[in-house]
Amino acid sequence: MNVDDLEWQARVYGGIPPLTADLLVELGHLDLVVKAADERGEWFCARAAVRELCAAGDHDRAWSVIEPFAATGWEPAAKVAADVLFQLGRTADALTLVRPSEPSLRELDLAEVHAVGVASAEDVVEAS
Repeated sequence: MNVDDLEWQARVYGGIPPLTADLLVELGHLDLVVKAADERGEWFCARAAVRELCAAGDHDRAWSVIEPFAATGWEPAAKVAADVLFQLGRTADALTLVRPSEPSLRELDLAEVHAVGVASAEDVVEAS
C-alpha cells in the first residue's frame, strides 16, 4: 500500500467502495472487512472496520487495522489513527502522528486535529 493508491481509492472510490464496506460490517462480516483492509490495503474497509471496532471497545484491534495505513503518512489515515490512539489513552503518540511538520495550507486540517487533541488531553503538559 502507498499514498498514491490510497489517494486513488479515496478520489474515485476505487477498490471496495465505502457503502459496500459499511454494509458488509452492518451485515456481520467484520472479519472479512478487516481481512480486505489487511491483505489488500482497502482504505474504505479499514475505515469501516476501525469505526466498528472502536464502537465495540476493541481499540487494540482497531489500531492493528489502521496502523499500516497511518504508516504511509497519508493524512486521512493519520486522522483516523490518531483518534484510535486517543481512545487508547496514547495521547502523546496521537499528537505526534498528526502534528504538522511545517505550516502549509494542506496541513491546516491536521493542525486542527492536533489542537483538538491538545485541548481534550487530560494532562496538557503531556500533550504539548
